[in-house]
Amino acid sequence: MLHRLPVLLLLILSVAAVSAMSQLSTAETKSGAHSPKIRELLKARRDVMAKRVEIFEAQFHNAQISRVPVLEARDELFVAELDLAENRDARIDLLKARVDNLTEYEGSYIALKHIARANDLDILQATSRKLLAEIELERALSAE
Repeated sequence: MLHRLPVLLLLILSVAAVSAMSQLSTAETKSGAHSPKIRELLKARRDVMAKRVEIFEAQFHNAQISRVPVLEARDELFVAELDLAENRDARIDLLKARVDNLTEYEGSYIALKHIARANDLDILQATSRKLLAEIELERALSAE
């Protein structure tokens, strides 16, 4: 049990970090436009995340990596794009796409567990990320 404690702690910290990033993104979007410098930095971050997705997808198609890193990179790209979303409809579209991506992410870990390449903690982390995205989507849908 003690050897799982660091993994559990990492899971809790990662969920808290994703939640904080999501809440910060929502607060910034609700508060209006970003300063030009912040917007420039957000665009640069989005471009970096898009390049990561591109590289991971190429590696996946060349059978160098599993699908999981591609899906993780896509999730980071969705977070970066959410920071730049200019209206409610764009935000909702991105949140729906993010939920779909995280559903696939969760399914990938379930499949990997069947071949002993993932464990229950991996699945719980993936499920938690998906649930946070679903919560954020429902909040956006219910917002006026």
